[in-house]
Amino acid sequence: MSDMPPTLDHSRPTAAITDLQQPAEPEEALALADYRARQANGTFVGIPHEEVRRRLGLEQT
Repeated sequence: MSDMPPTLDHSRPTAAITDLQQPAEPEEALALADYRARQANGTFVGIPHEEVRRRLGLEQT
């Protein structure tokens, strides 16, 4: 098995769309509750997409 995410087009990683209102697993529900609590109390620290792409070496040319 590969560690790569599922692909749809010529081995390009794609995003999966999920319904965050209905987590599928208990761990997802806990993570979502933690995320929402951090957002509500102002401690959530996000990373902009551009920075993630730069860190992963995925800058668009």
